[in-house]
Amino acid sequence: SGHSRGVMLTHGNLVAIIPHNYFNLCPADSYLNLLPLAHIFPLQIALFTLSHGVRQIYLHDLTRISEVCMEYHPTGMIVVPRILEKVLEKMKERLETLEGWRKKLGVWALDLAFRPRSMVRMLLRPFADFFVYRKLRQGLGGKMRVIINGGATLNPSLQRALNSMGFPIFQGWGLTEASTVTVNRFGNNKEGTVGKPYPGTVIKISTHGEVLVRGPTVMKGYYKDPVATAEAIDEKGWLHTGDIGSIDRRGRLKIIGRLSDSFKNSRGQYIIPSPIEEKLRSYPLIDYTLITGENEPFVTALLFPSVAELDKLRGDMSPEEFLKSPLFQREVDQIIREVNTTLDEWERIRDYRFILEPPTLANGELTPTLKLRRQLVLGKHKGLISSLYQSAH
Repeated sequence: SGHSRGVMLTHGNLVAIIPHNYFNLCPADSYLNLLPLAHIFPLQIALFTLSHGVRQIYLHDLTRISEVCMEYHPTGMIVVPRILEKVLEKMKERLETLEGWRKKLGVWALDLAFRPRSMVRMLLRPFADFFVYRKLRQGLGGKMRVIINGGATLNPSLQRALNSMGFPIFQGWGLTEASTVTVNRFGNNKEGTVGKPYPGTVIKISTHGEVLVRGPTVMKGYYKDPVATAEAIDEKGWLHTGDIGSIDRRGRLKIIGRLSDSFKNSRGQYIIPSPIEEKLRSYPLIDYTLITGENEPFVTALLFPSVAELDKLRGDMSPEEFLKSPLFQREVDQIIREVNTTLDEWERIRDYRFILEPPTLANGELTPTLKLRRQLVLGKHKGLISSLYQSAH
């Protein structure tokens, strides 16, 4: 999403992961790919699945996911977090159409899926599965056994809930310069992590917290740009990915955020926006968000509301009127309070502004994997951000 460079990926880079069939792929499988092949993640997954004889189904109209799944009954799906969030929204909408005890049962089962693991949850799950979850799985064709998430990390609570409902989510991680680096797999699928590296690939964390990669998937370099290549790949062959992460005792990687997105406030304290933004986006009312506060005394947020959720709540009011209403202010203030209780003092959100115009691929504010183009959005709303700090200057 920054300055464009030509990334030289060899045939060897792209086929390095193919021998490692962690998902037991076979010609009886069919995979639904919802992402453009211009992005390295869906492209490499397409090569990987095709090499094992898997049928490919391509769909770019996200409103037709359920319809296409009911027609083709895919056994796998390639997604980014935004798509899974939309799938969950559709499930909630489906439950809202029910009446009486069926609706109450559906709401209870959905709440159960989001609860932390416990003995009570384990005992109640078969009941919820029989009456609710198995019917929701039918909405995705009823045969889904692998959902591969990439492009960005998934909120652990959402992954836990979908796994509980019988949607097996496996997170992987990579970047254009190294294609796919890590992946979770059957028997070793830890929520909140992006898995272990493929054989032959090594990862480590630098003293600055940056994830470094060395192995057969790392690019040859940037096309006709030796200076940029030398900046990205050091003399020992380590690719500096720009992602901040940690490695657990079992060798699984957790991605925390982007090095380029992190900033210092006016007191010199580091803030990584991604985890805060992820928490805000777990609320149905908020579609996208950007945390700001570089060289400022406190943190603020730009919030993009969910149009569908606004339409549900605003009644006869226009969206602009509803954003100014006491009901809306109470809802948002409660969200901010809840999120702030999970943050350190210097990370807490002191003020916010809502932006009604949604970010889209068409207006250039979203990447092909449906992530915000941070610098573009920050630049576009520079005046609005400045207004959040007027009282502090």
